[in-house]
Amino acid sequence: MVRMCIYPGCESKMTSWTSLSFHRLPLRDRDLLRLWLIALNMDPSIKVPTLRRLDYRVCSAHFTSEDFYPAQERIEGQKTKRMNLKKNAIPAAAGGGQVEEPEEAMGKVPEIADLSMSFGELELDPADTSYMLPSSKSSSSTGTMSGSASLSGDTGSGWGEKKWLVNESHLLQLFQICPQCKSLITVTKITTKGSQIKIHWSCGKHHGEWQSCPDRRGMPENNLLLVGSTVFTGSTYTDIADWATLLNVPIPHQSQFYRIQKVYILPAIEGAYKKEHNQIISRLVEDSRSGQRLELCGDARCDSPGKHNSVFIYC
Repeated sequence: MVRMCIYPGCESKMTSWTSLSFHRLPLRDRDLLRLWLIALNMDPSIKVPTLRRLDYRVCSAHFTSEDFYPAQERIEGQKTKRMNLKKNAIPAAAGGGQVEEPEEAMGKVPEIADLSMSFGELELDPADTSYMLPSSKSSSSTGTMSGSASLSGDTGSGWGEKKWLVNESHLLQLFQICPQCKSLITVTKITTKGSQIKIHWSCGKHHGEWQSCPDRRGMPENNLLLVGSTVFTGSTYTDIADWATLLNVPIPHQSQFYRIQKVYILPAIEGAYKKEHNQIISRLVEDSRSGQRLELCGDARCDSPGKHNSVFIYC
């Protein structure tokens, strides 16, 4: 299997004829590894054994020339054969900007996400922040949409807020007049990241940036919700990809989709399953102590491919 660069949006392959060099994550330096994961839009709390097993690589295209040792420079008495990263090198932050530590690293306890971001009706232990997304700080200007509430009066976030399909040409009609000096403005750049669009504008005196949804740990919130909605309805990326293509609706590409599913959605599902499982076991233990009879039986399909081993409980 040909390895690919895990940088968001990069499709570089680790082949013998490529001029790029591919670099492993700094697993031995936890602080540096954390900065790498943030730059790659990955969960900085991923365990090192998991990363070691996946053996991710990042290609040299996402580093600057200053991040590498000169070709003829000796490192610890040995001459370098290929491009060698300096020990403090960090990939460029995906989506631009600088790599910043999340709130946990600044000594702050992340806020518990609201119900709309806690995957439906799942009730999580407030003391357990393993699967919670801390609120991210945004330094960008929201342009003409700053501070405005939705037409329905719903000012929630995540699943609690309505989403709309809007044609790009109609969206750009909102960026014609500067909200500060009322001069004509020019859209200088449009960037997209999955389902999120960012519009950069300028009027000569002022400039700003507007984005269609907030970020969570550097990841567009709607990308997370889109993946969660797909998985929770029993669908897959293949199920929605054709629909999105026909409607020309941008969604996270396949590698991003499965990365979000693995890092955020599946752990949330596992947490909900374990919680309900423990509640059932606790109830059965209490019933048995009260003298109630417990009978268990299976349907003998544990060896059938694609079949679940059903268990019936009678109390």
